[in-house]
Amino acid sequence: QQHLTPVISTFEALYLLQKNQVSKVHLKFDTGMSRLGFQYNDLSKITNFLQDQKGVKVEGICTHFSQSHDSFLEDGVTHHQMKYFVKIEKELKNYFQYSHSLNSDAILNGYSGTEAYHQDKNYLGARPGIALYGYPRLNGQGKKTNLKPIMSLKASIASLKKIKKGESVSYNGTWKSLRESLIAVVTIGYGDGYQRGLSNQAWMLYQGQRCPVIGQICMDYCMLDLTDLRHLNPKVGDHVTVWGYGEAGESELLSAEDLARQVNTISYELLTDVSLRIPRIYLNGGTSVKNK
Repeated sequence: QQHLTPVISTFEALYLLQKNQVSKVHLKFDTGMSRLGFQYNDLSKITNFLQDQKGVKVEGICTHFSQSHDSFLEDGVTHHQMKYFVKIEKELKNYFQYSHSLNSDAILNGYSGTEAYHQDKNYLGARPGIALYGYPRLNGQGKKTNLKPIMSLKASIASLKKIKKGESVSYNGTWKSLRESLIAVVTIGYGDGYQRGLSNQAWMLYQGQRCPVIGQICMDYCMLDLTDLRHLNPKVGDHVTVWGYGEAGESELLSAEDLARQVNTISYELLTDVSLRIPRIYLNGGTSVKNK
């Protein structure tokens, strides 16, 4: 109904789609990720299935690299996965039109040399993932790329209060003021996908200046220490940047990568954890569209 082409990795799904008269599919093969995918020894069963019926058409085949940062080194995992996948391509060459294997790391590492693995350059299909967010900005060799993060997460100040020296903030008193402090309560919490592990570890941008997240992050709120930014006259309703670009645009970037490193995770987790109760505003050429 939605005109989607499913990617299939089990015979059960293949038979189900045939029964429901779904015509175009892509077949996924496990070449070393050990997650989803047919195995090489499934090929004879697959070809027999495709020969015996006319309903299901294999539009493409694919695999997924587990360590594509290794740059296709001769003894690298990706090199062996690619060689394995090329064997599968050759076996199925009469049954598919497209082949795709390159993920974000593979693309960013400049794997144009993968033509050596293929006789047909049309087989060099790519599926960027995290690169669509503008991350990572370093490739597997630690070299800078031209990617720019596209996602900025914003929240607003719900209240402001002054606390005395020695007073604690949020659950379990994990942060105590060493001086009279100005505290901002901000409208984002772990219920929105802002991870509790960032408590006392992260910072946000207020008018382009970094300010620390203090105390344990709550379900719907977290707190910032704005004591050093009192001269900016913060007000209820002012926006803060949780990550991404501040008010001055690209000159003020709080990277999700930097925050992820603070809690020993990856930017992928932060970027994809943002819950659906956070409104999305899509910007394009100066115009914006807000989701429902």
